[in-house]
Amino acid sequence: MALATNTTGLRRPAASGVTDRGAWFLVLPALLPILLLSVGPLLYGILLAFTDAQSGRTAATRWIGALNFRDLLLTHFIGAEGVADLGPLAAAAFLATLPSLVVFALVQRRITGGMLAGAVKS
Repeated sequence: MALATNTTGLRRPAASGVTDRGAWFLVLPALLPILLLSVGPLLYGILLAFTDAQSGRTAATRWIGALNFRDLLLTHFIGAEGVADLGPLAAAAFLATLPSLVVFALVQRRITGGMLAGAVKS
């Protein structure tokens, strides 16, 4: 590893550029299983959400677009009379934000420390 000397006389590692193509030969074989085993099924699941596919059913599936989501939202959050039931809607909103609040509570000191460290001019 080449060492560079700065103006204070201290030795530090020289910065290497992104031109090192050898790293891709190590990273690419690790990325392919990740893409095949996680991203592929995720995209397939998203595709199935827009069809009428059911588990264990061997009949051909039809493309129905966003009807699944419309039925889910209208049936569960808005009643048959068209009046919104705010209780389940508020509960769903709270449950959707809860993981973000927990993560923020756990790393709050690091976030504020990083913002304050970035605001100080050295």
